[in-house]
Amino acid sequence: MRFGDSESTKKFELKDTPAIFSSSMSISFVPKKYTKLFFEKLVGGLKYVYEKNGVYYSQCAGRPDDVFFMFDNRWVQIRGEDMVIDISPKQDMSLCMVNFLPSVDDYWVIGNSIYKEYYVTHNPD
Repeated sequence: MRFGDSESTKKFELKDTPAIFSSSMSISFVPKKYTKLFFEKLVGGLKYVYEKNGVYYSQCAGRPDDVFFMFDNRWVQIRGEDMVIDISPKQDMSLCMVNFLPSVDDYWVIGNSIYKEYYVTHNPD
């Protein structure tokens, strides 16, 4: 996993960490054992961030760094702008939520933010 850009040196190896991909969820979940490190790196550069019950909030003007995950020797990017959701009462972009949450399990659940700009087909076989 990398934070920043595709050439970033902020790289972390997450060996043997299973992941579930879900195109039906807008939220992604971070394995319990990586929660602290992941959120320190993800929201560390944002201003006006606060956390409540594991949910990270910020002003919508700021965006987390892009995150790159390697799956089967291919880097897949989740853009910072795709990791925030406007939750302000008037939908005026005054309050956003980071759409990664800590999990109680030790596997990733990757929501539909990873599918932006990709063509996805579902094959039950």
